[in-house]
Amino acid sequence: LEHCARRSRALERKLQTGIEKTTFDEMRFMKQALVQLESRASAVRDELLETLDDEDDIERMTLSSKATGEAKAEEQEEVENLLEYYVQQTEAVHGATEALLENTRDLDESISVTLSARRLEVSKIELMLSIASFAAAIGAVVTGIFGMNLTSTFESSVKAFYLCTALLISSCIGMSAWLYRLCRRRNIL
Repeated sequence: LEHCARRSRALERKLQTGIEKTTFDEMRFMKQALVQLESRASAVRDELLETLDDEDDIERMTLSSKATGEAKAEEQEEVENLLEYYVQQTEAVHGATEALLENTRDLDESISVTLSARRLEVSKIELMLSIASFAAAIGAVVTGIFGMNLTSTFESSVKAFYLCTALLISSCIGMSAWLYRLCRRRNIL
């Protein structure tokens, strides 16, 4: 139990510095150890309670019953007191193990929330890049239309080239800004 408690504190300190795969593996192993310890403590407690309820078992545990064939009342009471003490100790271990296990589960949930928040941030960045890519694709479509050797008066004018380029860039930026604002209004970003 003390070993698990030390591992839990060390794990919490590691998680404050950063989230790594080894930390997750260690937490998984610690949770498994705590579950095993909890089940063992529960099984020992149940066996002790069962023994405490059975008078024949208590009588067989006394030393005088083995020598003389009859158990003294004081020895039976002493065995009962010992069994009750052991029951209390196993209940304490069981309770401490449950508390550590609950703390570990809370820590696991906290890590899951942190990772979900990071995934959401990555998704937002991905959406912003998709918006910019869409606007650039629209610009490429317009450029492709003008680049298909269609005859118009724009090819011969340098002013028309700069004007079309400026309009194309500003419309791409405007479309990106409009899509970004739309996503912000709908609480997507």
